[in-house]
Amino acid sequence: MDTASIVVGTCLMKCPQPEIEMREREGLLHHFEIVEGQERLKRPKCVIDRMVKEYKRPAAGQDVADPETLRPVPVLHQTIDYLYSIVTRPNSEWYHIYDYVFDRLRAVRQDIVIQDIQGLDAISLLEKIVRFYVLAVYRMGNKITPSFDPTINNQHTQECLKRLLSLYTEVDGPHSNQIEFESIYLMFNLGDTSALLHYLDLPTLIRSSLYIMSVAYGSKNCKYPTCSLEDLLCFNSQDEVENTLEKCGLPVKDGSVCFQKSLFKQEDKVSWKPWQQLENLLNRCNLTGILLGKSDRIPLPDISNLSFNDR
Repeated sequence: MDTASIVVGTCLMKCPQPEIEMREREGLLHHFEIVEGQERLKRPKCVIDRMVKEYKRPAAGQDVADPETLRPVPVLHQTIDYLYSIVTRPNSEWYHIYDYVFDRLRAVRQDIVIQDIQGLDAISLLEKIVRFYVLAVYRMGNKITPSFDPTINNQHTQECLKRLLSLYTEVDGPHSNQIEFESIYLMFNLGDTSALLHYLDLPTLIRSSLYIMSVAYGSKNCKYPTCSLEDLLCFNSQDEVENTLEKCGLPVKDGSVCFQKSLFKQEDKVSWKPWQQLENLLNRCNLTGILLGKSDRIPLPDISNLSFNDR
Protein backbone atom coordinates (compact mmCIF):
# COMPACT_ATOMS: atom_id res chain seq x y z
CA MET A 1 0.00 0.00 0.00
CA ASP A 2 1.24 3.49 -0.85
CA THR A 3 2.34 5.12 2.39
CA ALA A 4 0.76 8.37 1.24
CA SER A 5 -2.66 6.67 1.20
CA ILE A 6 -2.40 5.07 4.65
CA VAL A 7 -4.92 6.48 7.09
CA VAL A 8 -4.33 6.61 10.84
CA GLY A 9 -7.36 6.57 13.12
CA THR A 10 -8.00 9.44 15.50
CA CYS A 11 -10.96 8.00 17.44
CA LEU A 12 -9.84 7.72 21.07
CA MET A 13 -13.00 5.95 22.26
CA LYS A 14 -13.99 2.30 21.88
CA CYS A 15 -16.92 3.54 19.78
CA PRO A 16 -17.05 6.72 17.64
CA GLN A 17 -19.30 9.40 19.06
CA PRO A 18 -21.56 9.63 15.95
CA GLU A 19 -22.25 5.90 16.18
CA ILE A 20 -23.06 6.18 19.89
CA GLU A 21 -25.60 8.91 19.21
CA MET A 22 -27.14 7.09 16.24
CA ARG A 23 -27.52 3.72 17.95
CA GLU A 24 -28.97 5.27 21.10
CA ARG A 25 -31.39 7.35 19.05
CA GLU A 26 -32.49 4.38 16.91
CA GLY A 27 -32.74 1.91 19.79
CA LEU A 28 -29.86 -0.21 18.49
CA LEU A 29 -27.97 -0.65 21.73
CA HIS A 30 -26.79 -4.09 22.81
CA HIS A 31 -27.82 -5.49 26.17
CA PHE A 32 -24.25 -5.08 27.43
CA GLU A 33 -24.28 -1.35 26.60
CA ILE A 34 -27.52 -0.29 28.26
CA VAL A 35 -27.96 1.46 31.59
CA GLU A 36 -29.00 -1.17 34.11
CA GLY A 37 -32.74 -1.26 34.70
CA GLN A 38 -33.60 0.22 31.29
CA GLU A 39 -33.43 -3.03 29.29
CA ARG A 40 -37.20 -3.08 28.65
CA LEU A 41 -37.44 0.52 27.51
CA LYS A 42 -37.96 1.22 23.81
CA ARG A 43 -35.19 3.84 23.78
CA PRO A 44 -32.85 3.02 26.67
CA LYS A 45 -29.79 5.12 27.43
CA CYS A 46 -26.29 3.83 26.94
CA VAL A 47 -23.32 3.71 29.29
CA ILE A 48 -20.61 5.53 27.30
CA ASP A 49 -17.76 3.45 28.72
CA ARG A 50 -19.53 0.25 27.62
CA MET A 51 -20.09 1.30 24.02
CA VAL A 52 -17.99 -0.59 21.47
CA LYS A 53 -17.95 -0.01 17.73
CA GLU A 54 -20.04 -2.61 15.93
CA TYR A 55 -19.16 -4.24 12.62
CA LYS A 56 -20.74 -2.76 9.52
CA ARG A 57 -20.32 -3.92 5.95
CA PRO A 58 -19.07 -1.03 3.80
CA ALA A 59 -21.96 0.51 1.88
CA ALA A 60 -21.70 2.02 -1.58
CA GLY A 61 -20.35 5.55 -1.38
CA GLN A 62 -19.48 5.24 2.30
CA ASP A 63 -16.09 6.55 3.41
CA VAL A 64 -14.72 3.68 5.49
CA ALA A 65 -11.36 5.44 5.80
CA ASP A 66 -12.63 8.37 7.86
CA PRO A 67 -9.95 8.83 10.56
CA GLU A 68 -12.57 10.00 13.06
CA THR A 69 -14.27 6.58 12.96
CA LEU A 70 -11.07 4.51 13.10
CA ARG A 71 -9.33 3.56 16.33
CA PRO A 72 -5.51 3.65 16.54
CA VAL A 73 -3.55 0.68 17.85
CA PRO A 74 -3.59 1.61 21.58
CA VAL A 75 -7.38 2.07 21.49
CA LEU A 76 -7.83 -1.24 19.66
CA HIS A 77 -5.90 -2.95 22.46
CA GLN A 78 -8.04 -1.18 25.05
CA THR A 79 -11.14 -2.32 23.17
CA ILE A 80 -10.08 -5.98 23.13
CA ASP A 81 -9.09 -5.82 26.80
CA TYR A 82 -12.55 -4.50 27.65
CA LEU A 83 -14.32 -7.12 25.50
CA TYR A 84 -12.47 -9.91 27.28
CA SER A 85 -13.58 -8.60 30.64
CA ILE A 86 -17.11 -9.40 29.45
CA VAL A 87 -16.20 -13.06 28.83
CA THR A 88 -16.25 -13.71 32.56
CA ARG A 89 -19.28 -11.56 33.32
CA PRO A 90 -21.57 -13.40 35.77
CA ASN A 91 -25.20 -14.21 34.96
CA SER A 92 -24.60 -13.98 31.20
CA GLU A 93 -25.17 -16.88 28.82
CA TRP A 94 -22.11 -17.77 26.76
CA TYR A 95 -23.95 -17.52 23.42
CA HIS A 96 -24.92 -13.91 24.26
CA ILE A 97 -21.30 -13.14 25.12
CA TYR A 98 -20.05 -14.81 21.95
CA ASP A 99 -22.49 -12.94 19.71
CA TYR A 100 -21.41 -9.57 21.11
CA VAL A 101 -17.66 -10.15 21.34
CA PHE A 102 -17.44 -11.84 17.92
CA ASP A 103 -19.12 -8.87 16.22
CA ARG A 104 -16.97 -6.29 18.01
CA LEU A 105 -13.77 -8.21 17.24
CA ARG A 106 -14.78 -8.22 13.60
CA ALA A 107 -14.96 -4.43 13.76
CA VAL A 108 -11.48 -4.39 15.34
CA ARG A 109 -10.16 -6.48 12.45
CA GLN A 110 -11.83 -4.11 10.01
CA ASP A 111 -10.00 -1.17 11.60
CA ILE A 112 -6.74 -3.11 11.36
CA VAL A 113 -7.21 -3.73 7.62
CA ILE A 114 -8.34 -0.21 6.72
CA GLN A 115 -5.37 1.34 8.53
CA ASP A 116 -3.02 -1.34 7.11
CA ILE A 117 -1.62 -2.02 10.57
CA GLN A 118 1.50 -4.16 10.22
CA GLY A 119 4.46 -5.48 12.19
CA LEU A 120 4.45 -6.16 15.90
CA ASP A 121 1.25 -4.15 16.36
CA ALA A 122 -0.65 -6.47 14.04
CA ILE A 123 0.88 -9.56 15.66
CA SER A 124 -0.11 -8.53 19.19
CA LEU A 125 -3.68 -7.72 18.12
CA LEU A 126 -4.20 -10.91 16.10
CA GLU A 127 -2.82 -13.12 18.87
CA LYS A 128 -5.46 -11.80 21.25
CA ILE A 129 -8.23 -12.25 18.68
CA VAL A 130 -7.32 -15.85 17.79
CA ARG A 131 -7.46 -16.92 21.44
CA PHE A 132 -11.11 -15.91 21.64
CA TYR A 133 -12.01 -17.91 18.52
CA VAL A 134 -10.27 -20.96 19.98
CA LEU A 135 -12.09 -20.57 23.29
CA ALA A 136 -15.38 -20.34 21.39
CA VAL A 137 -14.73 -23.71 19.72
CA TYR A 138 -14.29 -25.30 23.14
CA ARG A 139 -17.25 -23.57 24.77
CA MET A 140 -19.70 -24.21 21.92
CA GLY A 141 -18.34 -27.48 20.50
CA ASN A 142 -20.25 -28.57 17.41
CA LYS A 143 -23.51 -26.87 18.42
CA ILE A 144 -25.10 -24.45 15.97
CA THR A 145 -27.08 -21.57 17.47
CA PRO A 146 -28.42 -18.30 16.00
CA SER A 147 -25.21 -16.62 17.19
CA PHE A 148 -22.65 -19.42 16.66
CA ASP A 149 -21.84 -21.37 13.52
CA PRO A 150 -18.69 -23.51 13.92
CA THR A 151 -17.94 -23.23 10.18
CA ILE A 152 -17.98 -19.43 10.27
CA ASN A 153 -15.96 -19.34 13.49
CA ASN A 154 -13.41 -21.68 11.91
CA GLN A 155 -13.23 -19.48 8.83
CA HIS A 156 -12.37 -16.42 10.90
CA THR A 157 -9.88 -18.43 12.95
CA GLN A 158 -8.08 -19.62 9.83
CA GLU A 159 -7.96 -16.15 8.30
CA CYS A 160 -6.37 -14.68 11.43
CA LEU A 161 -3.99 -17.59 11.93
CA LYS A 162 -2.69 -17.49 8.36
CA ARG A 163 -2.09 -13.75 8.56
CA LEU A 164 -0.43 -14.17 11.95
CA LEU A 165 1.91 -16.92 10.76
CA SER A 166 2.81 -14.82 7.73
CA LEU A 167 3.68 -11.89 9.99
CA TYR A 168 5.96 -14.11 12.08
CA THR A 169 8.09 -14.67 8.96
CA GLU A 170 7.98 -11.03 7.84
CA VAL A 171 8.78 -9.35 11.14
CA ASP A 172 12.11 -9.81 12.90
CA GLY A 173 11.77 -11.95 16.02
CA PRO A 174 11.98 -13.86 18.18
CA HIS A 175 8.24 -13.91 18.83
CA SER A 176 7.49 -15.22 22.32
CA ASN A 177 4.05 -16.61 21.42
CA GLN A 178 4.90 -18.15 18.04
CA ILE A 179 5.05 -21.74 19.28
CA GLU A 180 1.59 -21.37 20.81
CA PHE A 181 0.01 -20.24 17.54
CA GLU A 182 1.99 -22.57 15.28
CA SER A 183 0.60 -25.41 17.41
CA ILE A 184 -2.94 -24.05 17.15
CA TYR A 185 -2.60 -23.80 13.37
CA LEU A 186 -1.48 -27.44 13.09
CA MET A 187 -4.30 -28.66 15.33
CA PHE A 188 -6.86 -26.74 13.28
CA ASN A 189 -5.50 -28.28 10.08
CA LEU A 190 -4.76 -31.90 10.98
CA GLY A 191 -4.21 -33.89 7.79
CA ASP A 192 -3.91 -30.81 5.58
CA THR A 193 -0.90 -31.06 3.26
CA SER A 194 -0.19 -27.33 3.19
CA ALA A 195 -0.15 -27.24 7.01
CA LEU A 196 2.33 -30.12 7.11
CA LEU A 197 4.57 -28.40 4.54
CA HIS A 198 4.39 -25.24 6.63
CA TYR A 199 5.51 -27.26 9.66
CA LEU A 200 8.57 -28.55 7.76
CA ASP A 201 9.57 -24.97 6.98
CA LEU A 202 9.53 -23.91 10.64
CA PRO A 203 12.79 -23.20 12.49
CA THR A 204 14.34 -26.26 14.16
CA LEU A 205 13.65 -24.91 17.65
CA ILE A 206 9.91 -24.71 17.00
CA ARG A 207 9.73 -28.07 15.26
CA SER A 208 11.59 -29.71 18.17
CA SER A 209 9.04 -28.26 20.62
CA LEU A 210 6.21 -29.78 18.57
CA TYR A 211 7.97 -33.10 17.96
CA ILE A 212 6.92 -34.69 21.26
CA MET A 213 3.27 -34.37 20.17
CA SER A 214 3.81 -36.88 17.38
CA VAL A 215 6.42 -39.27 18.82
CA ALA A 216 3.87 -41.83 20.01
CA TYR A 217 2.40 -42.10 16.51
CA GLY A 218 5.66 -42.99 14.82
CA SER A 219 6.16 -46.70 15.56
CA LYS A 220 3.96 -49.70 16.14
CA ASN A 221 6.62 -51.04 18.49
CA CYS A 222 5.99 -48.31 21.06
CA LYS A 223 3.36 -48.28 23.76
CA TYR A 224 1.97 -45.15 25.34
CA PRO A 225 0.62 -45.11 28.91
CA THR A 226 -3.08 -44.27 28.96
CA CYS A 227 -2.67 -42.41 32.26
CA SER A 228 -0.40 -39.92 30.46
CA LEU A 229 -2.90 -39.67 27.62
CA GLU A 230 -5.61 -38.88 30.16
CA ASP A 231 -3.58 -35.91 31.40
CA LEU A 232 -2.45 -34.66 27.99
CA LEU A 233 -5.90 -34.75 26.39
CA CYS A 234 -7.83 -33.82 29.55
CA PHE A 235 -10.01 -36.92 29.64
CA ASN A 236 -12.29 -37.19 32.63
CA SER A 237 -11.33 -40.77 33.58
CA GLN A 238 -9.31 -43.83 32.55
CA ASP A 239 -12.54 -45.54 31.42
CA GLU A 240 -13.25 -42.64 29.08
CA VAL A 241 -9.73 -42.92 27.63
CA GLU A 242 -10.04 -46.63 26.99
CA ASN A 243 -13.56 -46.37 25.54
CA THR A 244 -12.42 -43.66 23.14
CA LEU A 245 -9.36 -45.64 22.05
CA GLU A 246 -11.45 -48.76 21.48
CA LYS A 247 -13.91 -46.80 19.33
CA CYS A 248 -10.93 -45.64 17.28
CA GLY A 249 -9.76 -49.25 16.82
CA LEU A 250 -6.60 -48.82 18.90
CA PRO A 251 -5.65 -51.74 21.18
CA VAL A 252 -5.28 -51.13 24.93
CA LYS A 253 -3.36 -53.60 27.08
CA ASP A 254 -1.92 -53.35 30.58
CA GLY A 255 -2.65 -49.63 30.85
CA SER A 256 -0.98 -48.72 27.55
CA VAL A 257 -2.08 -48.11 23.97
CA CYS A 258 -0.22 -49.01 20.81
CA PHE A 259 -0.78 -46.34 18.17
CA GLN A 260 -1.07 -47.91 14.72
CA LYS A 261 -2.17 -45.85 11.76
CA SER A 262 -3.44 -48.92 9.90
CA LEU A 263 -5.88 -49.75 12.71
CA PHE A 264 -7.17 -46.26 13.37
CA LYS A 265 -10.78 -45.52 12.46
CA GLN A 266 -12.52 -42.18 12.81
CA GLU A 267 -15.92 -41.99 14.45
CA ASP A 268 -18.62 -40.77 12.07
CA LYS A 269 -19.88 -38.29 14.62
CA VAL A 270 -17.89 -37.07 17.58
CA SER A 271 -19.96 -36.01 20.55
CA TRP A 272 -18.80 -32.96 22.46
CA LYS A 273 -18.82 -32.43 26.18
CA PRO A 274 -16.74 -30.28 28.55
CA TRP A 275 -13.47 -31.78 29.79
CA GLN A 276 -13.67 -31.81 33.56
CA GLN A 277 -9.93 -31.38 34.07
CA LEU A 278 -9.86 -28.39 31.75
CA GLU A 279 -12.97 -26.95 33.38
CA ASN A 280 -11.26 -27.21 36.76
CA LEU A 281 -8.18 -25.44 35.41
CA LEU A 282 -10.25 -22.69 33.79
CA ASN A 283 -12.13 -22.12 37.03
CA ARG A 284 -8.84 -21.64 38.88
CA CYS A 285 -7.32 -19.30 36.30
CA ASN A 286 -7.93 -15.73 35.22
CA LEU A 287 -9.63 -16.41 31.89
CA THR A 288 -9.35 -12.78 30.80
CA GLY A 289 -5.61 -12.93 31.45
CA ILE A 290 -5.31 -16.12 29.37
CA LEU A 291 -7.08 -14.52 26.40
CA LEU A 292 -4.84 -11.48 26.62
CA GLY A 293 -1.70 -13.62 26.75
CA LYS A 294 -0.67 -12.48 30.21
CA SER A 295 1.28 -14.55 32.72
CA ASP A 296 -1.75 -16.22 34.33
CA ARG A 297 -2.00 -19.14 31.93
CA ILE A 298 -3.25 -22.70 32.25
CA PRO A 299 -0.40 -24.91 33.52
CA LEU A 300 0.32 -27.65 31.00
CA PRO A 301 1.05 -31.25 32.09
CA ASP A 302 4.74 -31.98 32.65
CA ILE A 303 5.77 -34.37 29.88
CA SER A 304 9.49 -33.72 30.04
CA ASN A 305 10.19 -37.05 31.74
CA LEU A 306 7.77 -39.11 29.67
CA SER A 307 9.35 -42.28 28.27
CA PHE A 308 8.15 -44.78 25.70
CA ASN A 309 8.79 -48.45 26.41
CA ASP A 310 9.50 -50.88 23.57
CA ARG A 311 7.47 -54.06 23.57
